[in-house]
Amino acid sequence: MSSAWSCPHNLEERCAIRQQQPCQPGYPGCVLHGRIRFADPDHPANQVSKPAEEKLPKS
Repeated sequence: MSSAWSCPHNLEERCAIRQQQPCQPGYPGCVLHGRIRFADPDHPANQVSKPAEEKLPKS
């Protein structure tokens, strides 16, 4: 199973939100930042702190 997503802010490989910087999904300023997890463990979106519920000890 696979899926695809197209960012509405990607205008000719430039980000309309990040002041025309290159489109880099998940980087700070992107609508995906902190919302999804990327396969690359070093991706900036994976470095965002987890919500409080995920930090609670498991019972």
